[in-house]
Parts: sequence; structure tokens; C-alpha cells
Amino acid sequence: MKKTAFILFLSFLGLQVFAQKNFLEATVTFTNGETVKGMVDYRNWARHPKDIHFGKNENLIKEYTAKDISRLTVNNDTYISSIVSSRIESNMTDGLTYKKEIQLQSDTTFLLALVEGKKSLYYFRNDFATDNYYIKTEKGIELLEYHRYLQQVNQHDKLRENKKYMLQLKNYLSDWSGVSNRLKEVEYKSEDLKNLFLDYYEATSKEPDFVQRKEKVKAKFGIVAGGGVSKIKFNASSGFVHLRNGEFPVVPTYVFGASVRLIFPRHLERLQVQNEIVYTTSTYEGNYYDDQGNGRYVNYDTTIGVGAVKINNMFRYRLGVKEKGVFFGAGISNGFLFETKNELNKESFLLAEPINTTEKALSEFSKHELGLLAGIGYQIKGFSLECRYEHGLGMSPFTGLASPVEKIYLQLGYSF
Repeated sequence: MKKTAFILFLSFLGLQVFAQKNFLEATVTFTNGETVKGMVDYRNWARHPKDIHFGKNENLIKEYTAKDISRLTVNNDTYISSIVSSRIESNMTDGLTYKKEIQLQSDTTFLLALVEGKKSLYYFRNDFATDNYYIKTEKGIELLEYHRYLQQVNQHDKLRENKKYMLQLKNYLSDWSGVSNRLKEVEYKSEDLKNLFLDYYEATSKEPDFVQRKEKVKAKFGIVAGGGVSKIKFNASSGFVHLRNGEFPVVPTYVFGASVRLIFPRHLERLQVQNEIVYTTSTYEGNYYDDQGNGRYVNYDTTIGVGAVKINNMFRYRLGVKEKGVFFGAGISNGFLFETKNELNKESFLLAEPINTTEKALSEFSKHELGLLAGIGYQIKGFSLECRYEHGLGMSPFTGLASPVEKIYLQLGYSF
């Protein structure tokens, strides 16, 4: 089946929203001590920036570096600027080296505050996608050092760890008698370190000035409906004459149902999972005329109607911001099939007069259909319009008969 319409739709949507801004209210404290409220182009940064775009309103935006700003508060996140050392090592074991000494680089950047108060914890992901954590001491911002490296033992690489951060934290939280035991459970990751600091404040009966809000996965419920075209093709090396030789033209197909979209935090909520339970139906009509010569023939008219309740699961990535923009999706479909029509009308003229018979086009129907899904669409707030391609295995349960189905349809969605 030709996919021209789908390709054109891809090209059209591919031109959209790559340069969208995401201006949110923010408070900035400059290095000269001045505090200003305005708008910042907030990107919910996975890798922390060295500069930001800020102004009193969207028409007065300027670029500022970490050298200009000492503190930024936006969307319940707080950043401080600092000149820090950061680790430059791979997060993957395969990318580690044999160097025992920690490798560092200097960065002037923004650090994300996880906990602030008498004892403070900060986080920074650098250009190497390496996670770094910091404490604030009387001397300034100090890196919690953690280093992984490889060591050859009996000609095999063994992973080694230098957990200097354990000693640093033991000294930093020394006014807590239970810190040594608690540190045994702490790995070098945000959740563990953040919970350690919260336990410290609880154990010492103190209150932190700021704790970064824990972001959760959002769930949005909705409805979907749409329509398009469907094409079936039967493939067999023998038998099933009326199917493998039949011509089955493109037919309309319809879909409607309910959805649950899971939206993951950070990354401007671009990473999503679209889950749907839908009902879809298609009716295929095919014909095969077998001319056997001398006026003899067999004419096959086939009608196969298929209904399905499908569970669709798709990963989705949205390019835009503020619940607006182009998105791409890919995933799988699990369909539970039932026949709405299954009929073969056969007219045979082999002897003196034609003989008409009616029987099932398929003696059995598959109960399950596995499919692959791909789509591209546009979302604006709760509404979405998606062009979706589906390739399914069809309704044949027989190993000797393949029945692949291709569908292209437009699907309109609305999330509450």
C-alpha cells in the first residue's frame, strides 16, 4: 500500500515548533546583589546550562551567564551559580579507564539545589552526562568525590570504586551520631543522598530552608477516535485459492476508545507513554475469477469482517513545550479479534449449469493479533491529531497462510 499521504504528513509536521520558547516566571539574584522578578526560558535542563535567557518580560530577554547570576528560582527549582570541579568519566562500565586518580574539569555553571539549610546538597550534570553532587562548606562549594575505574585481576577487568564521598559526608554531618550507620546504605545518586540529608535534619531536630520537590509521573486520561484506510494481503504457497489469488482493495477502517497518557518529569515533559484501549473494525471484500477454459470457470467472492479490541502501548517524544508541539511515537498493539462476517460465495460452472455454494472464507479465526505502531502528530494542550501507521499479523491462525494488514489513519485525541 502506498504511503504517500503518511510521508507528506511527516514532512508537514516536521517543519513545526523546533524553536519554541518556554517562558516561565522566575526570580533572579545577580552577582551584584540585585534581585529581579521576570521571565526565563526554562528548559527543565537534563544537562545544566552555563547561560540562560532572562528578562522582565518576554520582549526584554537577554542572555546571562553563570558569572552574571548567583541564584535562580523557577518552577519550584532553585539553582545557584558556582565555579566547580566536576567528574569526567563514563556512566557505563564499558567506558571506564584504568586510571585510579579521579579525572576532573573546571566548570562555571548552575547547580540544582536538592536540599538547602545548615547543611546543603547540590547537583550538576556536565557535558559528559556525568552526575556530580556537592556540599556547601565554609570554604565554598565542595565536590563529593566518587570514582570508578577498572583493574586487571588474573587477566580479567574488575570494577573498583573510590568512595571518598562517604568520608566527606561523615565529616560534614558529624553532629549527627547516627551518620556512620546511615551512610552504609547510601549510593552516589540523588535519591539516596537527598534522603540522607532529610534524615539528618529529622535526627537533629532542624528544618531545612529548601527541599526540591519530588517530581512524579503524571497520568492524563482521555478519549481517541479516528478513521483511515486498511489493506490486507494473503500469502500462501498452496491451498486457500480464494484468498491468495484474490484481489482485496483498500477499505475504510475506524477506531475509537479511551487512553491514559503517562508523562515523565523533567526534560520539559517530552518523554511520554501513550496507552490506549480501542475498538476497531474493517470489512475486506475480494474476488478471484478462475477461468479454466472451454467456458468453465469458478468465481470466488470473499467477505471477511474483522472487529478487534486492541491495547496499544506507544513511547512518545514531544518536540515542543507548554503541551504544544510535534510528537513522534512507536510501539506495539495487542488485538483480541472476532469475526463480524466470514463468507465465501462460490459460483462454479464446470458441467452443464452453474452451482452456487456459500461457506466460511476462513474455517478458523485467530483470537490474537500482534501489531507494530508508528505515528507522528501535533499536540496543543489537551488536543492531539496523529497520523498513525499500523502493521498487524491479521486474522489467519494457520502457519501456511499469512494475512498481514496495513493501516494508515488519522486519530484525534483529547486528554482531560
